[in-house]
Amino acid sequence: MGCGFSYRLCSRCHFRMKLGDILFKVLVFTIVLLIISTISLYQILNKKLALLKQDSKVLEENFKALKKNYELLVRENQELRDSNAKLKQESISLSSTMKSTKLEVEQTIEKLNDFETIVKNSIQWFKENANIGNFSDYGKIKEQLNKCIEFKDNCEIDLKCIYKINKENNIRYTDDESAIGKQDFLKDLKLIHQQYGGDCEDFSLLYKAEFNYLLDKCMVNYTREQIYSIAFEPKTEKLLKIDKDYMYIICGTFDPKEVIGNVAGHCLNALTKKPIKSSSDIYRQIVESVMVEPQIGEFYGYMNSTDHINIFNDNSVPDTLYYIDFVITDDDLYIYDSYAEKVEWKGYHDFLEESNQIKGSMGK
Repeated sequence: MGCGFSYRLCSRCHFRMKLGDILFKVLVFTIVLLIISTISLYQILNKKLALLKQDSKVLEENFKALKKNYELLVRENQELRDSNAKLKQESISLSSTMKSTKLEVEQTIEKLNDFETIVKNSIQWFKENANIGNFSDYGKIKEQLNKCIEFKDNCEIDLKCIYKINKENNIRYTDDESAIGKQDFLKDLKLIHQQYGGDCEDFSLLYKAEFNYLLDKCMVNYTREQIYSIAFEPKTEKLLKIDKDYMYIICGTFDPKEVIGNVAGHCLNALTKKPIKSSSDIYRQIVESVMVEPQIGEFYGYMNSTDHINIFNDNSVPDTLYYIDFVITDDDLYIYDSYAEKVEWKGYHDFLEESNQIKGSMGK
């Protein structure tokens, strides 16, 4: 009984020892496993921490870049604000300038319109004073001029006869200053008739208007090719037949030794073969013209062969004091200004065209 109990007791002790050993081993294994897990977890955490540090560094760099960009944007935004404020100010100033410019343009156009009116009135003046047929005052002279024209196979106009008719009607030379108190004033035909004459340009204007009146009579039944002028030539004392029937007024500075009264400034009438329609026609027509002295109604000379006066073309600066600087046609007055920046013949129609061009460019 004692031994059986002891055996059982020993068995229990042995079992307990084995169980304890097992539990110890399990505990050791668990601890080892925990240590290994802890080490693995630590390593994983270290890797993740390294990644987090790396990500944190990237984020920090990105933050710095973003901060820099933000500061740049702030500066640019301020610059834009300043620029916008400046543009607003400039816009206000520009708007004011545009209003001022618009007003100046309108005023300039208004002045150009006034200028055009003056030019058009001047052109109309020359048209109206191109023929005595437009004036009732010359009724008596018109009737007397009929004997200055002869209708044959050709229609012949006696240039000396025109002068004689004027002399019979007491048309005489008077300078503008003594007649009307002005210098170099071109009278109209009505005033010339009222004052019984005028100076050299007035004589030339009247002479051309009388010639045009006779020319119109010829043109009723004759062509221009059938119309001739007869002029007395003092040097040869013979009658000269002139087949040129466009008459113009030429004025300039003549050699004072060769002009009536030893006056340098003088006007004559020039007969050309073809009409002068623009400033570009002046030189080529006048240089081939026949000159007539209206104050005596006689042949004066050929423009291309006289030593008394010259005519120059565009862009030619005169090399003498004696040259034509005015040409008056039936609807224009052409001037040759040798002192202008651009030396050229220019008339009222040219000024009118330039005015229209300026207005057109301003409109754009």
